[in-house]
Amino acid sequence: MTQCVKPECLYKNPEESRFCQRCGSNLQLRKRYQAQQILGNHGLGRTFLAKDEHKSTQFPCVIKRFLPQEQGTEDPEIAAQIFEKQAKRLKQLSQHPNIPNLLSYFLEDGQQYLVQEYVEGEDLKQVVAEKGAFDESQIRDLLQQILPVLEYAHQRNTIHRDIKPENLIRTDAERLMLVDFSAAERDARTSISVMGIGNSIGSSPGYAAPEQVFCAAQPSSDLYSLGVTCLHLLTQTEPLDLFDLSENDWMWRDCVVYPISDRMGQILDRAIVQATKRRYQSATEMLEDLDKLPQQTFISHPSGDTTSVQLESEPDSQPASKTDYSHLQDLLAAGKWEEADRETVTLLLQIANREEEGWLSGDDIANLPCEALREIDQLWVQYTQGHFGLSVQNQIYQELGGSKTYEREIWEQFCDRVGWRQNGMWLSYTDVLLAAYYTSGNLESNTVKGHLPAGYVFNCVEIGIDLISRVAECHV
Repeated sequence: MTQCVKPECLYKNPEESRFCQRCGSNLQLRKRYQAQQILGNHGLGRTFLAKDEHKSTQFPCVIKRFLPQEQGTEDPEIAAQIFEKQAKRLKQLSQHPNIPNLLSYFLEDGQQYLVQEYVEGEDLKQVVAEKGAFDESQIRDLLQQILPVLEYAHQRNTIHRDIKPENLIRTDAERLMLVDFSAAERDARTSISVMGIGNSIGSSPGYAAPEQVFCAAQPSSDLYSLGVTCLHLLTQTEPLDLFDLSENDWMWRDCVVYPISDRMGQILDRAIVQATKRRYQSATEMLEDLDKLPQQTFISHPSGDTTSVQLESEPDSQPASKTDYSHLQDLLAAGKWEEADRETVTLLLQIANREEEGWLSGDDIANLPCEALREIDQLWVQYTQGHFGLSVQNQIYQELGGSKTYEREIWEQFCDRVGWRQNGMWLSYTDVLLAAYYTSGNLESNTVKGHLPAGYVFNCVEIGIDLISRVAECHV
């Protein structure tokens, strides 16, 4: 198909057409660029997938058509000046390897057109929808690739203004490209706007910094949007659902799918703070804090996919909470599964302030801090290569259709899967630990996934379901 680009027409013509069968306009811009389909709308017009007929391989490209009236002026001469400035700035920016190359720009029949390199790949909105939430290593890689791009743009007095998952494209080579500078404007401090004066084009709900609503975008506005983008990728939740209006604060930590270090959390928190003076003032400043993060040790997720969970590499680093997990870490590192299982029970009692009683009620479990459950699970998952852990048990239970409501058949299937029942017979807790002890020599080939920890869920239906449900609520 050949797409007419006239805003009042947009008729889809047969491939061989050279003139639109509805409006009669020439379908080849500059006698070489031919639109094939509409990709979408950008802040100031419409975007088309196209081909360059002058290239032997009919090189794919993107045509962006701009509407002068959307630039804040009806005056064709002023609109042309604005367009010329913006195009020259995009040409300069496109010299960066993570920004699509600007191939051409021109006026034709009173319309403004940019022709850019077509970036083949998936935008991060698609990636997270299809492949699941990002972990810390992926967020770190994203920031390390995109922050230098923003610094490059900001040093040239250009603010993107519309950073969101859809405008970050991951190529087959794992390079991240920042696209759609259509809404970019000069730094507000220069008092010169490239794409319109005093407009808020490009401000995507949820991702835009508060000051953009008042047409006062600044470099830190892009950092805010990048931080919010990271929150969406970590939680698979829309930004508006992560912000508590009653508290006027972000509530994203309880929604992360995979554990995230406190230091990375602090970096993201500073990027998304509402007050601009308390926010990172430059991409370089944010990148410097990112570079101070310790190197990570990566392990496979229990699901066996290609993403990873990370723990800080320093063995003596302590989590933010006052609970000491070092003994559990030592036991797991030594492969002492029975002692580690009992230490897990001890930790849960300490966290719930129930050491004297020696047991937990359903209410106690419902109030266990998500951070503590993540810390415990992270250690189990790391030192057993994804075989044992609370998250592993939760995944199995969910796969079987388990819920907060007790269903005998599902619970028995779950216990069969994790090796707490054999041949329809319940094992004692001692037998469960013994099984783990004797198979600890080769976790990968001998153990049953989700077998441990068992200390507080084994053979107690109500407590088991309460704990697994809490783990699910915390997105452990």
